[in-house]
Amino acid sequence: MKFFKHGPLLAAATVLLVSAPMYAAPKAGNPPQSMYNPSTETTITGTVEKVTAGPRGATHITVKTAQGSMAVMLGPTQYIQSKNFTLKTGDQVEVTGSKIMRNQREMLLAREVKKDGNTLTLRDASGNPQWGSSSNMPHGSTMPQGSTMPQGTTGQGTAPQGSTTPGSTTP
Repeated sequence: MKFFKHGPLLAAATVLLVSAPMYAAPKAGNPPQSMYNPSTETTITGTVEKVTAGPRGATHITVKTAQGSMAVMLGPTQYIQSKNFTLKTGDQVEVTGSKIMRNQREMLLAREVKKDGNTLTLRDASGNPQWGSSSNMPHGSTMPQGSTMPQGTTGQGTAPQGSTTPGSTTP
């Protein structure tokens, strides 16, 4: 008889314990690790059409290639700034990354970006973010609301240094 008295409570607790990890959010500023797939890695070359602030303080770019435009997710804007790497409309770039599907459109999750002989490494060959350690990311791993984009970047590709990105959010 005691089983029937505590059975529903035990069943509810079991369901909560089993399902909780499914609803856990990924770390702020990091797409889920499982998104990066080295077997879909490719390299594109082209011209930066647009630089935008994505969710959670990340920088995204659109690159025009001979095959068309490709959306590229880079990483935390603050990490990119800490490496003294800037991107603006018209820059010629080579981007290596994993092709992913997000919101029913193909995108590139960047591992490295080359521009003017300089290389910005965002992830290792397995897709692990480089900004994960405190030594690589000054003052935390995400940008607070109202933080600035790299010099010369906004949703339309240009802005004076120190301007803020509209719609920036923190997790």
